[in-house]
Amino acid sequence: MTQINVDDFIADDPYFDASNPMPGNDPQPVPNPQPGQTKAPKPRYRILSARDAFLPRPPTEWILKQFIERGTVTAIYGNPGCGKTYVVIDLIVCVARDEGWLGFETVQCNILIIDEESGELRMMRRLEETLRGHGGDGSEPIWSISYARFDLANKSDIHEVITRINMGNIGLVVIDALSDIAPNRDENATKEMKPIMLNLRYIAEETQAAIILIHHANKQGGYRGATTIKGDVDIMIKLENEKGVLTFTSEKMRDGAPVTFSALTNFMNIDPKMFWLTTTAVQAQKKAYKAGEDYVLRYLLANGSSTSEDIKDNSLPFCQPKTAQNAIGTLLIQDLLFRVNRGGKGIQAEYELTQNGQKEAKNL
Repeated sequence: MTQINVDDFIADDPYFDASNPMPGNDPQPVPNPQPGQTKAPKPRYRILSARDAFLPRPPTEWILKQFIERGTVTAIYGNPGCGKTYVVIDLIVCVARDEGWLGFETVQCNILIIDEESGELRMMRRLEETLRGHGGDGSEPIWSISYARFDLANKSDIHEVITRINMGNIGLVVIDALSDIAPNRDENATKEMKPIMLNLRYIAEETQAAIILIHHANKQGGYRGATTIKGDVDIMIKLENEKGVLTFTSEKMRDGAPVTFSALTNFMNIDPKMFWLTTTAVQAQKKAYKAGEDYVLRYLLANGSSTSEDIKDNSLPFCQPKTAQNAIGTLLIQDLLFRVNRGGKGIQAEYELTQNGQKEAKNL
């Protein structure tokens, strides 16, 4: 591997546009310094003494308090189709919106997704569904790069990633997936994966961004690849999905106690579609609704204020229009929805969820 020169990772970028901190256009080469302009080279390392250990240190900067902190590398792995990408998108949406995530308190920051698996259309669809599931409106500080084909054994690609993180003041980076940033390398060979893992740690330390790697399981259910993958991350989490019930188990916590927690997936399959996670404790409290009531709650959550005709016209195949009409009356009595407009001859009734109705619909 090419020797990395720290001098190459200065993020003072002349093509940086403050109005668009994550521009999509390819960067132009950094021009040579003009005559008379000099920049002191950054030292490759520092030598600290025992006395330095007693000096005040800055407070820990968390992403998820008491779990994931800045400047660290976390790997989340699981079997194909277990929902790894959706889970991590749910996490970053909660961080971006400064909402708690499955019992963990979040600290808001800018987020960058390096997507080498989904592609722009699929990634944007998944992001939209999850944002809608959390009441997002697109103003959240999340950026995404798809199919850049970054190779993190390549010096210029490392420079590019560090530059993008620094330019966007990024606090959390998601990489999907580990194997894609190590192209043409044997994932099972330590000598080939070690440089990749060390470079990831270098990027996290240099930028003080937290990095979350999405990784894959092997046929035996453990993480795939060389032992250096687990050895060089700070946190490794195994994700398992049993009929929509997710279990997170820490297999490595470099500085903290082991954690195990669970969640349930929620997917509203009515346009506009929504996805979100809830803790198992919240889900256990949910009330059972009949098919028509279930449909009306979901429809109003997805579409907002709607006329009775709209609700009935879109009821199939979830329930019959007559069933949807009867459900409206039942939900009105239960104070889960209310009529928006006044009655009168020729005026279509229009309905909206109450606050309790929104809570119940989100818990379906």
